[in-house]
Amino acid sequence: MKINFKLNTSNKIQTKVPIKNNALNRNRQEIAFKMKQFEIPDEQTKDFINADYLKANYKSKANIVYTQKAFLDSNANINHLKLTEARPLFQPDEVFYITKYNETVPDLVLKNNAHINELTSNFNNPKIKFICDMDIPRITHDLTKNSEYNFVLNSDINVNNVLKGNIFELYSFANADQINAKKCILNHMSFVKTINSDVVKINDEAGAKYINAVNTQLNQKSHVHSILSNNCELWNNSHAYEIYGRNTIMLHHNSTANKIKTDLLQMNDRAYAVDVSAKNTILLNNSKIKNLNGIENVKLKNNAIVNNIIMNGTHKPSIDIYDNAKITGLIKFEGATGRVNIHSTNNNINMDPFQIENGELFINDKKWEPRGFEKIMGMKELKKVLREDIINPLKYPEKYKKYGIPMINGLLLYGPPGCGKTYIVEALAEETQRNFISIRPSDIASIYQHEPAQKIAEKFMEAKINAPSLIFIDEAESIAPNRDKLSQDNPDYSEQVTELLQQLNNIHQENIVVIFASNEPQNIDKAIKRTGRLDKKIYVAPPDEEARKELLEMYSKNRPLSRNINFELIKEKTNHWTSSDIKALSDQAAKEALKNDELIDTKHYIEAMKQIKPSLTQEQIKMYQNKIIM
Repeated sequence: MKINFKLNTSNKIQTKVPIKNNALNRNRQEIAFKMKQFEIPDEQTKDFINADYLKANYKSKANIVYTQKAFLDSNANINHLKLTEARPLFQPDEVFYITKYNETVPDLVLKNNAHINELTSNFNNPKIKFICDMDIPRITHDLTKNSEYNFVLNSDINVNNVLKGNIFELYSFANADQINAKKCILNHMSFVKTINSDVVKINDEAGAKYINAVNTQLNQKSHVHSILSNNCELWNNSHAYEIYGRNTIMLHHNSTANKIKTDLLQMNDRAYAVDVSAKNTILLNNSKIKNLNGIENVKLKNNAIVNNIIMNGTHKPSIDIYDNAKITGLIKFEGATGRVNIHSTNNNINMDPFQIENGELFINDKKWEPRGFEKIMGMKELKKVLREDIINPLKYPEKYKKYGIPMINGLLLYGPPGCGKTYIVEALAEETQRNFISIRPSDIASIYQHEPAQKIAEKFMEAKINAPSLIFIDEAESIAPNRDKLSQDNPDYSEQVTELLQQLNNIHQENIVVIFASNEPQNIDKAIKRTGRLDKKIYVAPPDEEARKELLEMYSKNRPLSRNINFELIKEKTNHWTSSDIKALSDQAAKEALKNDELIDTKHYIEAMKQIKPSLTQEQIKMYQNKIIM
């Protein structure tokens, strides 16, 4: 057989020597070529080649090649390739195809639809790079002598099983079933089903089903089903369904983890989790969690929200809530008595209703005292009206806007003196977390004409600058008297009313609500009381039975009480008593007990009633109830 070949060394044609090798295949003609450089022409086939340099051209084929360097042109096909020395095989811009390759390889770069059934490497320092449209069922590498072994998979590479490597990097649309490596990096749209690695980094919409690692980092829009990691970080819209690990789990901007089990957790920037089980949990910057279970310590900061918390620590478990954070459900301490610490630097604590079981509440290291609506004793019906008509629309304006329910513009609280109208307004300001601005007759009094009206305008401007605000106008009958009953000698009063009318028009649009309080509502100017300015008129009655009992208990707090004291009896005997009356009664009962150095008991309250009388009669109560305020 005539063999045509070309040796290409400095453009000189060299002599070739054919060598027959019957050991390869005795039933076929076998031709071997031993030379420095060899080129297989287009559409030619060779069985055996031994050369320092091999070039296979378009559609050429060789079964077995032993060579130091090789260049394979488009669609060239090599069944078995063995490099005899560990030296670079191809340049990055070269293109070649290899099939059914199972020999040892040192440094190798594969591009453009290359196909490998099995690749084995045991060189000391191999560097293998796969680029573009590859399909690799199995890649095996045996680490020897602490070799650095790198895999880079780019553009539509699919690997069914990847085993043993130092560094794996997957780029756009590269996929693998399993990776075992020291470090694994997944980039844009890459996916790995199972990763066993010391360090895993997932970027730009890459994903994995299972990750077992010491350190894991997920970046923008990455997705993982399960993570087992000592240190894990989720960034920018990344998502993990289940996270199990120790030390630090960190969730950042818009990241999500449905289930987390860890020793220490940190969540930042609108991160979200459904269920968390941890010993120590830190929630930061707009984080949201539905349920925290089995933890010892929690810190909530910067708009963090937790629905339910169950603590089971045995060494005084604690929850620390900082400015703007809130808990909306149940706090339950199992085992040791727990402590909930509210830390406020600007009085901006969101105290949504929540229940504490087996725990104590402290605010700025001081034991909790009633706050907001919690300060209002009893009066369930009154608080219900205020919550439905005022508090909820102010706290959830978007929800009410959705149903076309406008924010209240203003309201009037009226009733007998001493029943807590001012107290209720202050509680409303705390409950709604609004800046509290009061206007009393003494605040606007002046010897100069026109100045009272000007002072009213200044108060409203202060409220607008510091919105959301609550303006409280006490003794409204004196600040906004009925102009029909004014003489011409009182022009300032008329100016005050006119200024209030102008300020009240659509004041709710400024995120301001105005509350008037009066003992004489019939003497307030009718234009002020008109709907659109004051949308709600609420009668504040003397404390009911429940409120009177709570007031009695509150005013006797931290005083030496007898175990047998009967507040039930005392509340029945104080019907129609105002809040201020009950406080005076409690003070006098303490004085009666002090006379004989005794514990305060029921008898001392009975004795005190001989000296302290209610400020209101039943006839006066009925008169207030029947007043026509319009």
